[in-house]
Amino acid sequence: MNTARILKFGARTASVVLGIIFLLAAFSKIGDLPAFQKSIQDAGFLPQWIEGVAVLLVPGLELALGVCLFTRLSPKETAILAMGLLLVFLGLGIYSNLIGHTSGCDCFKIRTPTWLQLTGWWIVARNFVFLALGAVVFLEASRKNISIGSGCARV
Repeated sequence: MNTARILKFGARTASVVLGIIFLLAAFSKIGDLPAFQKSIQDAGFLPQWIEGVAVLLVPGLELALGVCLFTRLSPKETAILAMGLLLVFLGLGIYSNLIGHTSGCDCFKIRTPTWLQLTGWWIVARNFVFLALGAVVFLEASRKNISIGSGCARV
C-alpha cells in the first residue's frame, strides 16, 4: 500500500472520527445548556460577559464542524476551524491544570465507564490526539488542494 493511499484512508477515518466527536460534544451540550453554562462558570476562566456567548456559540460551532467533518464538506477549511477550536480547548486544558483545576471540563455529558472519565493532564493528551486527527484531515485536503466551493469533496 503506498503512502498516498494510507494518507487518504487515514484522513477519511480521522474526519469521520473527529466529526463524531464534535457531534457528540455538541449534542451533549445542546441537550443541557444550563449544565454547560454551569461548567463554564465553575471553571472560572472566562469573563462573565463572554460566558453567555460561549454557551451559545461553542455547541453550534461544534455541531457545524461535526457535520462538515463527517460529510467531508470543505475539508481543508473545516480542518482549520476544528484545529483552531481544539487549540483553544488545549490551551484551556493546560491552563486549568496549571492552576490546579483538574476535575475535567464536562465536555461530553454522556455516560462513560469510570476508567474513561478523563481528568487532569489526560484531557490535554486527549485534545492533542484530536488535534492530530485534524492535522491529518488538513494535510490530505491540502495535498489534493481542495478548497472552498468544492462541496462534498471526494478525497
